[in-house]
Amino acid sequence: VVYIWDPATLSILSVLSGVHSAGITALDFSSSGNLLGSIDLATPSTFCVFDWKKGKLLASHTLQTERVFDVKFKPGDDSRIVTCGVKHINFWQHCGNSLQIRPGKLASKSGEVQSQMCLVFGEEDTCFSGTLSGDIYQWSGGELASIVSSAHIGAVFSMHRSAEGIASAGKDGIIKLWSSNLTLITSIDLSVSRLTPDQLCLRSVVWYQDRIVVGTK
Repeated sequence: VVYIWDPATLSILSVLSGVHSAGITALDFSSSGNLLGSIDLATPSTFCVFDWKKGKLLASHTLQTERVFDVKFKPGDDSRIVTCGVKHINFWQHCGNSLQIRPGKLASKSGEVQSQMCLVFGEEDTCFSGTLSGDIYQWSGGELASIVSSAHIGAVFSMHRSAEGIASAGKDGIIKLWSSNLTLITSIDLSVSRLTPDQLCLRSVVWYQDRIVVGTK
């Protein structure tokens, strides 16, 4: 079951039930705010797109892949969606009650087939994925376009795009701030903070103006 809450009043705005048969692993609102994408932990997983205000399921697709970690709508386009997970990344076109899938292609680039942990959209038609190895892959038109090697030491668990650029965080306890085309601006090493070694694994990050919020293990 998916609950949508009003953060100001803590009231429930919508309840989406009867579709997922296991826990929810990923959610994302479209930039218009009208649609919600959701993926569950069932075997196999189910990917759904809802008109959440009406509580209506618009489309669903049973995924014949391994576990999915993230889902993202393309900013400004409610019809284009990307999902990623264990050794895969998929690009979707949503139209009416259908979801058309196109697996990402490595093409001739030197990227390896590995787990894609998180997603964020860049400018125009680009999408970035954080990998299990610590690389960040840049995708364009569903194909691997370039690689930022060893962006982190270990898995990149979260990426967030803001008006200022893109933030990434991962297993190494380091937050990295990038420009919109993924040129490194600065790094923030939380190993010098009061976090314990167990807490240094950063699972989520949000960058807003002069503030950065992280979620730890």
